Amino acid sequence: MGLGAKARHPRRHCNPHRHQHQHLRPRANGKGRGDFAPSTVCATICCPFHEDWEPSCALYSDGHYHCFGCSAHGPIEDLDLEDDELAQLAARAGTAVESDARTLKLAFKLWDQGKPIPGTLGERYLVDTRKLDLAVLPADINKVLRFHPRCVFGGNGARHPCLLALFRDVEDDAPAGIHRIGLTADGNKIKRLTLGRWAKPRAIKLWSATNRLTIGEGLETVLLDEREFSAALDSMQREGNVVSRIVRDAWDCPRVLRTLTKHNPTKVTRPHISVLGQITIDELQRKLDQGAMMSGFANRFLYACVRRSQLLPHGGALDPNEIARLGAATLAAVDAARTFTRITMTSAADVLWRAIYPKLTADVPGLLGAATARGDAQTLRLSMVYALLDKAPQIDAARYLNGTGSITRSSVW
Repeated sequence: MGLGAKARHPRRHCNPHRHQHQHLRPRANGKGRGDFAPSTVCATICCPFHEDWEPSCALYSDGHYHCFGCSAHGPIEDLDLEDDELAQLAARAGTAVESDARTLKLAFKLWDQGKPIPGTLGERYLVDTRKLDLAVLPADINKVLRFHPRCVFGGNGARHPCLLALFRDVEDDAPAGIHRIGLTADGNKIKRLTLGRWAKPRAIKLWSATNRLTIGEGLETVLLDEREFSAALDSMQREGNVVSRIVRDAWDCPRVLRTLTKHNPTKVTRPHISVLGQITIDELQRKLDQGAMMSGFANRFLYACVRRSQLLPHGGALDPNEIARLGAATLAAVDAARTFTRITMTSAADVLWRAIYPKLTADVPGLLGAATARGDAQTLRLSMVYALLDKAPQIDAARYLNGTGSITRSSVW
């Protein structure tokens, strides 16, 4: 295994040359391990420490490896990789730095040629096609978004109208390439492409830094701040809409979540999706139709009936100190959770779980049964979340399981 070396693992072999990382950036004419640029992924290989049929172990230029499948981590020397093989890899990619410099130069040239989006096909795409409210954008959005009427896009010298977004380095704000959304003449998306490689993390920063952080998978996703759950239910009624299937697939925690588009499918690795919305009881009963309930979309959500506890004519505001306390407590819980490899139950919780499991999994006829069919799974997930918030490696009957088991089945409607 690994850059031509033989695999120690007897169960399978893999050719890492086929899986060379797309962001390989060794220094030109480099030889050996020390001549790669800092923090560069040199290649991905099949991990020797677990059954790995798709390469998931990354080799880094600073001399360490990390497996994103089993979290194995250590010096590359432990994998018996030879220096001359790393030098061969550097030689094959010796022109990568020059190529990256050229693409960045082209990216910034196209960005300079771009113009403000008001009145352009880019605005039509965002407003008419994607139904986005551009009023949420800052006044200086021209520093982040622009429109190019004939942008280089795709191979063979093709040019298309493009909505451009500027990448910036996450830490120092240095321009770090561009994101292009190719558009048809009627304002529909062709596909998305980036231009200009960057060795460090980068992002499209739509707003200046404040105490609020909004993160999204794509430009349109960040601009779509839809808090009404009824809008998501409405969108599911449109022909070809994939909201229901994507939500159902994501709930099952797949390693890769993807659309079923034949050409240029969208996919994300190790997805983590949270959905928090609001809807009135009348709207929920009217818009959550039979298809949504019978397909399993409805039973992947927890529904809380919330009533106001007080009248606040001018709204409410959390104490900044309380926000800081909650943030610090959450961070501590996350850090503790990362040290756990498996969450188990205490003996008392196990006894209680066996007692309530028949009730949680009992068949309930009709739409109510379809909408509450995952009571057992929801109970376990809530119990685990509560345990992790308490930085506990086990689910305890008294504090977690008893409460979640009693609410999951009974208060959905």
